[in-house]
Parts: sequence; structure tokens; C-alpha cells
Amino acid sequence: MEITNSIELEDDAISSEELYDLSDMEDVVTNEDQDELPSLSSITPSDSISQVNSCLTSPLQLEYSRLHSLNDQKEQDFCLLVWVVCHQQPFTVVVNVHFRNFVYKLDPRYKIPNQTKIKNIIMSEFDLCREQIKNDLKQVRGKIAFTLDLWSNINNEAFMRVTIHFLNIKWKLEHFLLDIIPLNKRHTASNLLNKFTYLLNEFSLNEKIIGLTTDNESAMTVLGRELGEKLIHEFHNNKFGHYRCAAHIINLSVKQGLELIDTSINKVRNLMSKIKNSIVLCDELRSLCDVKNITYLAPEIDVETQWNSTFYMLTKFKKIKTTIKMLIANHDELVEIFPNSDDSQHIDDTLILLDPMEKATKLLSAASYPTMGEMAASIFQKIESYWELIDEKCTISTILDPRYKLSDFEDEKQITAINTIQNVFHTYLQLNHNTTTTTSSISNSQAPQNLHEYFAHLNNHNQNYLLKPLNSELDRYLQLVEDIGIDPLTSHNS
Repeated sequence: MEITNSIELEDDAISSEELYDLSDMEDVVTNEDQDELPSLSSITPSDSISQVNSCLTSPLQLEYSRLHSLNDQKEQDFCLLVWVVCHQQPFTVVVNVHFRNFVYKLDPRYKIPNQTKIKNIIMSEFDLCREQIKNDLKQVRGKIAFTLDLWSNINNEAFMRVTIHFLNIKWKLEHFLLDIIPLNKRHTASNLLNKFTYLLNEFSLNEKIIGLTTDNESAMTVLGRELGEKLIHEFHNNKFGHYRCAAHIINLSVKQGLELIDTSINKVRNLMSKIKNSIVLCDELRSLCDVKNITYLAPEIDVETQWNSTFYMLTKFKKIKTTIKMLIANHDELVEIFPNSDDSQHIDDTLILLDPMEKATKLLSAASYPTMGEMAASIFQKIESYWELIDEKCTISTILDPRYKLSDFEDEKQITAINTIQNVFHTYLQLNHNTTTTTSSISNSQAPQNLHEYFAHLNNHNQNYLLKPLNSELDRYLQLVEDIGIDPLTSHNS
């Protein structure tokens, strides 16, 4: 939603024919007025705001103001607030003498709001946008899912980011940032749940929420469980599911594996840091690259909490390894921290293993490992421990994705997966059928004559109704060949 769509401006109070050409404005001002008019060239950077304001109340400005409608003022106020918000300007910018002088030269008729007023205008516009979002979400016919994640700014202030996901009327997946909620208390499950449920109540989404995706932190796990119980008891919403982020699971797994070669990675990290923080070493490395006609690549240091930055550091080290070898020949202090042959082998094996993960996700984090097999086993063990937490909703979602269906399940697990979706399919058919079978069966010309016959007839009718669609609908879908290039939403909509 664009912020520019949320304000409706009135028609101009003055037509274009009524406006004077600014070049003719000097005819409106008398010679005496011109003598009293402060010159813009007289305003220097050291002038105070009051001196600039004196220009804004000059005779010429008063004449201009007669041609400046309330609608013009609103339009210019709106442009100002968009600039302040989009460029993250402080509210105090409107009292800056140089800014006011600049605006005055652009249009001396415009009355710049003070910092309190610009803040109020922005907050008013924010409230309008929030109300518009509420109205838009009321028009969503289907269910809605959310993603929650916690983060901190450079001042260590914690926030919870809430992203909303839903299908529009054209069956296209929409998502946007719904809110960023400050967290002033401890990040306990109770506090997080209170913040999130308050947001659900505000937007009236308790009955529409169908899923919540979070990381695997214990507080988030408890939040998902308690939210599910709350939705069932208070809103009779039993379709809610809590999902754990698969990328975060892989992230934790890779971090555990990389810890096994922490010594080798520390050598590369210390070496790259030593060179990067020395102007002399960087200049010498650049000169060696010029002599050998090699493209210079600046040393890169990783962020230890992000595995992909470690991957990039190791990749960079491998590319400039030959040049660094020439560099350490003249610097004995670098010899001790240069990776030996075993370290180099560990690093090469690590890059082979992590390269497909980096290409596949771009979201993993940092650590280390000693041998290819040992690290792979460590990662697999971590993934297995989390994968057991994946519930039947994830199984059903995978099967209903026409790109994969049962291809992601091992042979012995395919039967379990099929039974899971068949049971759910039976349940939905029965719930859907119960709303219509009673009246149709009784109105039939061969309707049962007593209670016993009625239930026998109903049971037989239900069985025929359930088994036939199951064989013709679900089985037919599963027999179709997977199509990796198909759009799942378009496929199911058709």
C-alpha cells in the first residue's frame, strides 16, 4: 500500500487562470515595499531562524500567500512528511536554518510546519494507513499466516518483527511487514504471546490465522503451543499450526558441524584480520598482485555468528592464498598463523560441503569441522533431531505441492505420509458432507421410515460418498507426475 493513496486532497481553491505569473509579481509590490524587503543574498549560514522567518513575513510573501490555498499547503506538507519518513530525517530538520532558506527559495508562500506539527502530521498519516490495512485484511477471504522473528538494533533495543502472508483474490501470494513491536520486557513466551495476541485482536485476525512460522528457540516453541490452545478455547480455531523455520534448522546444524574445525578457521580469521588492519601489509599485498598481474582482492573477516560469512572468508582466502604465501616470506610474524597443509585440506573439504548449502539457502550461520565424513554426520544428527518435530501439517503441505508430492519421502515413510493425508481428506469430506446430507436424504423418494433405517441409510450414503471421491480425486492427483516448473497456487486454483 502506498502512503500517497491514503490522503484525499480537495480540488484547488484557485484555478490556474487566476494565478499570477511570478514574473509579474513585482507590479503588486510598491517601491516602498521593495525597500523594506530583505534580500535573500543577505541571509548567511550564521543567520538565525528568526532572520529567515522575517523573509517569510515580508510584503512580497504576504502577496504570495493570497495565491496559496489551503490545499496547496496540505500537498506540500504531505510531500515534506514523505521525504522525512522515507529518508529517516529527524523532526528537527524543519527548524534548520539552511533547510528553511532552501524551501523559501523554492516557494516563499509555503509555511513550514514546526517539529511538533510535522510529528503530528506523520502520526496522523500512520493511523490512517493502519486503518486502511485493517479494512484491506477484512476483505481477505481465506486464511492468513504469520512469520515472527526477534532482532536488536545497534543500541541493543529488542523488537519483534511480524510479517503477514495470504492469498489475494487472484490466488497470488501476498506478504508484507505488518508491525515491528518493541520488546521492553524479557523475551519470555508469555510476554511474546501477549504482544502477538494484542496485534491479532487489533486486526481481528484470531479466526483467520492458520499458521505461524518461527525459529527453534524455546520461547517461540512455547508461544506456538500456548497460542494454539488459546485459539481453540476462545475462538474455536482448531486449524492453527506452528511451524519451525527449516532454514534455521539447517543453520544450527551447519554451526554444529563447523565447530569441529574451529582451529583451522581461527588461523584464517587471524591471518585475514592481521592483513586487513595493517596499511603496510595491504599495500604490499596489492603491489604483489600488480607484479603477478593478479586481481587484488581485499582480505575479508567473517562474523562468527553467521556461517555464510565464514564461508565467504574461506572462499576469499583460497583465491588469494598464493599471493599471501609470497607476502609471508617477508614477514615472520605471519608464518605462525598461516594455515598448514592439514588446515588447508580441512578448509577445502569444508568449501566442497558448504557450497551447495550456500547456494540453496543463503541463510545459514557460522562454525567449523575436521573431516568430510565427521562433519556431514554431525550436521545430519542435528537435522534429524529437529526434523522429528515436523508435524502432519508439514507432511500434508509437502504432498499437496505438485512440484514434489511424495518425492521428498523415503520409501518406508511414503505409506505413513499417504495415510496421514487420506485421514485428513476423509475428515474434511465428512465435515463438508454432514452439512448437506440430512435434508437431501430425507427428501428422497426412498427415504427411511424409522430411526434404524435412517442411520443405516446415512451410514451407507456416507461410505459411498467418501470412498468414491477419495479414489477419484486424491489418488488421481498422486498419480500425476511431479512438475518442478509448475506454480502450486495456479495448479490448485485450476
